[in-house]
Amino acid sequence: MSTIIILLCITVILFSWTREKNIYNPLMLFFGLWAIVVFGDSLHLFGLYKADNIIYFIFFIGLLSYLFGYYIIMLKQNTNHINVKNERSNDHKDNEKFIINEKSFFVLGFLTLFIIWKTALPTVLLLLSGVSFYDVRYVLLGTTMETQNNFLLSYFALPFSHVMLHLSLINFFLYKKKNFLLLTILVLLGVVLTNGARLYLLYYLIDAVVIKVIFNDIFGKKMEGISRKLNRRRNIYISVLTAVLLLGMAYITLLRKSDIFKTIYKYVVGTVPHMSQRYEEFEIVNKYTYGVTSYQGFFRPIFSLLDKIGVNSELFSLSEYFSNQWQSAAFIAPDTIYNFCVSLFMYFYVDLGIVGVIIGSITYGIICALAYRSMKKNTNVKSLALYLMIVQSILMSMIRYQFTDLSFALAFFYLFFVIKKRNNRMKSI
Repeated sequence: MSTIIILLCITVILFSWTREKNIYNPLMLFFGLWAIVVFGDSLHLFGLYKADNIIYFIFFIGLLSYLFGYYIIMLKQNTNHINVKNERSNDHKDNEKFIINEKSFFVLGFLTLFIIWKTALPTVLLLLSGVSFYDVRYVLLGTTMETQNNFLLSYFALPFSHVMLHLSLINFFLYKKKNFLLLTILVLLGVVLTNGARLYLLYYLIDAVVIKVIFNDIFGKKMEGISRKLNRRRNIYISVLTAVLLLGMAYITLLRKSDIFKTIYKYVVGTVPHMSQRYEEFEIVNKYTYGVTSYQGFFRPIFSLLDKIGVNSELFSLSEYFSNQWQSAAFIAPDTIYNFCVSLFMYFYVDLGIVGVIIGSITYGIICALAYRSMKKNTNVKSLALYLMIVQSILMSMIRYQFTDLSFALAFFYLFFVIKKRNNRMKSI
């Protein structure tokens, strides 16, 4: 079954290239990632356990359903005879565009910086006292997590840090401004120091690479003279930033006393045998959550408020039970402990079995297609930020369905606090 999945992925990748002629379209990213995951799993390096055949069947159904959902939108575009390039050109002239509200960004950004570094302070003190990153992450995690269990961090600072990651790079590429970068990097460092996590470094790395590729593809051919010099400077900044982020993730990995290659392989591929174990555990309970698990990030504020007034939800409690269960340690190889990462398809399956995988994957395909089409049709700060968020969710799909994360979900809400409509008299980007 894994061979069939890999062939499907390769076919879709080649087809998406012939149609889009870029490497950042959703089909290329999604099917490229899953080709790597399934092929890597087939190697069974480091004694990785083999998953049950049902897991590969779920992957196959999920990938086909995603493809169907994606083309519901893209084929509709072709039926209406939409020329993406012409639309984008017209939209730059006729449509209202958006810019970053710098005052709001800095006010909210400095507030985020204060909250995150206040939260990170206990970890910083532990590190200064000689405690290792390994102990911070694994031995003293319960202690550090207590300091992170506060409303402002969960419902404001971490969600807004997502917004800062996207907008600082968009501001740099579209408006040639570096004024957001330092503040964002300080926030990013604070997030990493809270518990030694590397995910936010990976998020920023994804953003940096993808926005550079998109910018060069859409605007690169129009550049001449001084614009090309500015673009070379951007390339230098992004190259340096990419190197620093990679070195940062490698350094944290070494501080955790982990092998770098094994760590990368484990996180990319380990989701397959891990999902197999969680699938078996779920079959014992065999109760569906009907969409609550997949979109837990959006539902959490609502159910938390209801809980405060004494109204409990059985579905949300069940969803929380599964999420907590996946956080517990499981062996994916004789000497390898794993947790948390179960792939987006497991969230869909918990919601409604195979039917949930079909519906969830179709819905996700539609979301990705809409975000991509909007960005290509009218490339502005709003459409780029939204698409970067979707790209992040695609490249994290072997770990989880990003819409389950409270910070990721609320970032969509905070994004509109710092983006405003552009005055028609202002110069188009």
